[in-house]
Amino acid sequence: MSRFGGTRCSRPSIVIGTRSGVVRADDAPRMSEDELTDQIVTFYTAGMATSSATLAWALHLLARHPDIRRRLHEEVDTVVDDTASLEDLPALLLIGRIVTESLRPYPPVWILTRATSVGTALGALGSRPGPPSSTAPA
Repeated sequence: MSRFGGTRCSRPSIVIGTRSGVVRADDAPRMSEDELTDQIVTFYTAGMATSSATLAWALHLLARHPDIRRRLHEEVDTVVDDTASLEDLPALLLIGRIVTESLRPYPPVWILTRATSVGTALGALGSRPGPPSSTAPA
């Protein structure tokens, strides 16, 4: 029985297309199936949460700035024919700027946790090896 219910069907093997259920790069140590599953769940969850938060804040900022929203509509009307495609993306410059600007005041990851293995100096601050510490990027 897997941790996620059902029979032990090697869920990571299905996701990454391998029967062994492990990822190897040359002589790198093997990850257990549970470790690999945890990594996949983390990547999936983190990717969804950060993307959705970025989109939500970008839409919030557009709602508060009708002049920028109007310029965005004009850009899309000029660049995109009937259906948007990936080929249109490089020409949609304002969209990139809107997303980038929304990340500045509203970063989706606003706290970082790190553990030091050796003493480290960060400007006037220092840390000793030991348990994790958290910081919020400015």
